[in-house]
Amino acid sequence: RKKTCKKKKQTQEFVNQGEMIAGQGLLNYIRINFDRLIANPKKTQVQFLMPQNLDVYNFQIFRKNLTDKDATFHVQFDNWLIRLVAPKIVVTFDRLKKRLRTYKGPSNLSSLKRKIRTVEIRYSYDDERKVADRALSSDI
Repeated sequence: RKKTCKKKKQTQEFVNQGEMIAGQGLLNYIRINFDRLIANPKKTQVQFLMPQNLDVYNFQIFRKNLTDKDATFHVQFDNWLIRLVAPKIVVTFDRLKKRLRTYKGPSNLSSLKRKIRTVEIRYSYDDERKVADRALSSDI
């Protein structure tokens, strides 16, 4: 005998009250607003939509480290109480090409026990490898 589970479809309407982003839109938002985020040492407020929770949360994005090559940003909940238990996101971008170099934070893939996993991802790009290969071959 088959068990069927009929979930009631839940919907929620949200009113955009500023800058609202969701999912991968976070990284696109940083890329699009890159120069403004680098120039502004203060925290930028955004609304982050989490469809799985049917809710919107206030987040802060701010520049943490800045070198000639890279810019690192922290993304965290605006509410200090939630920040105590929630993971933050740390992303590093190449300043010249505005490409993502590293991502450290929650994954969109949950564990078997439906817990959020924290991951660290390092990105590399073909054109950077070719430059590194040329530099190595010229040293030989």
